[in-house]
Amino acid sequence: MLAGIVLFIAIVIIIIALRFKVPAWMAVTVTAVLLAVMSMPLSDIPTTLTGSLLSSTTITLLITTLTALAFAKVLEKAGLVAKLADSLAYFNPKISYVLTPLLLSIAPMPGSSILAYSINKKPSKDFDISRTQSVFIQHWLSRVFEFSLPLFPSVIMTAAILGIGYLKIFVLFLPLTVAAIIIGVGYSYYLFNKNKDKYNNQTFNHERHIKKGLIGLGQSIWPIGLLVVLVFASLQLWLALALVMAVTALVMRLKWSSIKVCLTEAMRPNIIALLLAVMVFAGIITEGHAAQSAFDLLTDIGMPEVIILAVLPFIVHFAVGGNAAMIAVSFPMLMPFFEADGVLLAGAVMLAFVSARAGGLASPANNGFIMLAEYSQTRMRRVYKYLLPAVAILMFLGVVFFIYI
Repeated sequence: MLAGIVLFIAIVIIIIALRFKVPAWMAVTVTAVLLAVMSMPLSDIPTTLTGSLLSSTTITLLITTLTALAFAKVLEKAGLVAKLADSLAYFNPKISYVLTPLLLSIAPMPGSSILAYSINKKPSKDFDISRTQSVFIQHWLSRVFEFSLPLFPSVIMTAAILGIGYLKIFVLFLPLTVAAIIIGVGYSYYLFNKNKDKYNNQTFNHERHIKKGLIGLGQSIWPIGLLVVLVFASLQLWLALALVMAVTALVMRLKWSSIKVCLTEAMRPNIIALLLAVMVFAGIITEGHAAQSAFDLLTDIGMPEVIILAVLPFIVHFAVGGNAAMIAVSFPMLMPFFEADGVLLAGAVMLAFVSARAGGLASPANNGFIMLAEYSQTRMRRVYKYLLPAVAILMFLGVVFFIYI
């Protein structure tokens, strides 16, 4: 029971540290050491630390995450992201309006919501969509693939913690992405229909070169398509990423200096330190039986399982802005809820993950949300008029998945 209480205290310490802008890797590392000292025999700590750092899971996580970040940088440096934005201009404005943030969300690229907002600035005026409404749509749709695509650290970490393959985690979480897309696209088309009498029809009568648009899309997202093929062919994700990255660099004739910049930006020491820290934290929680103790504590006070899975991840991620590191903080504690007789409970995992992502999306500490609001000169509190109902719908769907899957 004591280990469970210590774990809750550790999570609070991490949240407070991150709120005071302490580097995530430092906050997690220090808290992991404190948790180990308070929940494990001192003689077991060196073995646990060494085992966590040198485990095949940690090494695979490190290589996969860094390769995914480098891959995103190569796509950007090769001009494929800019080409994608240009290609969307050839389509029907309504389709282009929702496709822009959706397609930009495929790669883990910082500032994708700002780029989508900038591209859709004129269409927003043409559709009579307010600045606040546009901020919500770009913020929401530019994050939908973070719910399932194993190019994003939160999905990669979840797969590592659960000990399942990246293809399996993608298939498991794909309904979450579909649900998020339906919410964002549905609201966009609601606005299109609501404001249809206010359109400047001349704006939409220009000749549309759909063929050019499709060709441009193919030329800009072919690396993603190749990656999907390789992953479905059962190639390790990190190896598939490395191969596609190399092919992209060759086809796009990137200079070695540009490739070197991409690798350098992806392999920053703070990112490596954070990945190692979260796996050490997860290892200490497991070896110190803190997760089981926390589970016993919550069940002893009679808290329903659905509340635990929905509320705890949401609060943790809402407090720190959806920091991917918090997956490794909150999920090990919930492991007893994720398995029964050695079988993974898909509904429980889906509810916990969607709650974590929803908390991050709605958080006023979300860096992407903050930057988009500043760029668009929009007050964040006004965006919540649209954001909170969308989050509530997503959470409700998470509960439905928990009950029926």
